[in-house]
Amino acid sequence: LDEGQAGSKEKKLGGRNAAVVVCDVMTARKGTPGTCEVTGLPEKCDAKQVWPSFATNPARVGLFSCMLAFDQSAPKPDFDAAVVTGSDVIGLLVRDSSKPGRLTRKDGLERWVAITTTEFAEKTIAKAPLTVDGQYNPQTAEYFSAIEPTIVAE
Repeated sequence: LDEGQAGSKEKKLGGRNAAVVVCDVMTARKGTPGTCEVTGLPEKCDAKQVWPSFATNPARVGLFSCMLAFDQSAPKPDFDAAVVTGSDVIGLLVRDSSKPGRLTRKDGLERWVAITTTEFAEKTIAKAPLTVDGQYNPQTAEYFSAIEPTIVAE
């Protein structure tokens, strides 16, 4: 993490992971909130070569995600993930509660993550850019208040 950033501290993934999916190029760019560093990888591993290039790749794709929680009375789909077709807003749904190692919540809520289509994200980012004059534009509550209702309604 970038030294001196609010909340900066080392966090390590526990256990053995077959893959780590990163959906935000900002995690690889020094000087932005949430910057991560990948360490402890074998010299000849793909991730060791890819991570630095990910940070400087100008061809990035915008996405938004929204975590939703449902109580026990909500319908229970018979899938853990789905590619959504026919929506201009949502492209992927993932049952967060089904990920390996996730504990069942004491309140019984089931968590899902909705990931937007790139088209929706790009249109949204064009109206409210993530950087202004080369500086990071904080994603405040006001920023998200204009985006969230569309995602939740879909």
